[in-house]
Amino acid sequence: MHPCSQSSPNMSQLMGNTYGAFLIGSLVATFASGMNALQTILYFRLYSEDPSKLKALVAVVLCLDIAHTGLLWDTLWYIFIEHFWNPYQIDVIPKPLLVPGTVIVGSTTRFIVHLFYLHRIFNLSHRNYWVSVPNLILILGDMGGTVAIIVIMYRYRLLSQLSDSSDAWMLSLGFIFAVAADIAIMMTLFVLLRLSRQQSISLNNAIDQLILYTLEMGSLTAFMAIAIMITWFKRQNSLVFLAIYLTLEKAYAIAFLGSLNTRYQLRRSQNSQNSHGQNMTNRVQNLVSSSERADISPNTELKNGRIDGYSAA
Repeated sequence: MHPCSQSSPNMSQLMGNTYGAFLIGSLVATFASGMNALQTILYFRLYSEDPSKLKALVAVVLCLDIAHTGLLWDTLWYIFIEHFWNPYQIDVIPKPLLVPGTVIVGSTTRFIVHLFYLHRIFNLSHRNYWVSVPNLILILGDMGGTVAIIVIMYRYRLLSQLSDSSDAWMLSLGFIFAVAADIAIMMTLFVLLRLSRQQSISLNNAIDQLILYTLEMGSLTAFMAIAIMITWFKRQNSLVFLAIYLTLEKAYAIAFLGSLNTRYQLRRSQNSQNSHGQNMTNRVQNLVSSSERADISPNTELKNGRIDGYSAA
């Protein structure tokens, strides 16, 4: 049954599950985009001496994030202004703004961040291919699933056709790969950082903070990927899954920029720890010196180059 033939209460519910979900997702994504812009400014102020390649990567992520937000708002304009209260448009997939535009930009950001984490895994594992290659396979599987999502959504004009088609399982497989890649990357980094902690006692505090941040951001992206998969399986005739999917790109950008900016806090923490250790060493040395001076009485007389049992030399 086409959406326009449904009763008014059902129409309101349908609009809430489609337009409403898309609107909320776009607003959350816009807020997250502002956070990414702020983190980018902070990065360039704090790390002006970073390699040019890393700066270029940050600039690319920011540009993709801005383009993603622009496409989202262009889609909102198309839905709420150009086709205001047009029931025939509820079931129509906006093209090319939403598909392939927004999905391509978002998936590109996700792919870049995944490769960034893969590079970290490769270095932390001391260039161990047995650790890195399985994560690479999952990342490529995630990208393959994204390509399948773009192709399938572009083939169909209506959302109802997409959910009822025989190709729906490919979307499900793509979401499963996304969840698997996020969980695998998070757990691999966690294990490697724990091993690094055992090998470097002096950096325990900094590594503990890195482990905590890895778990926090990895859990966020993994949770969002799981939420997308669940809403797709349970509510395929709505855009709830797509609303979460559109904000997922922002979470990856936040995780990427946050991991770079965390270095400043780690440096301050490590410097504070070193300074505290140096102060404790100085205090112990002062106490030892005071104790040695106290052993020599002020009334002790120097006789023939000796001090009552202590050589003047």
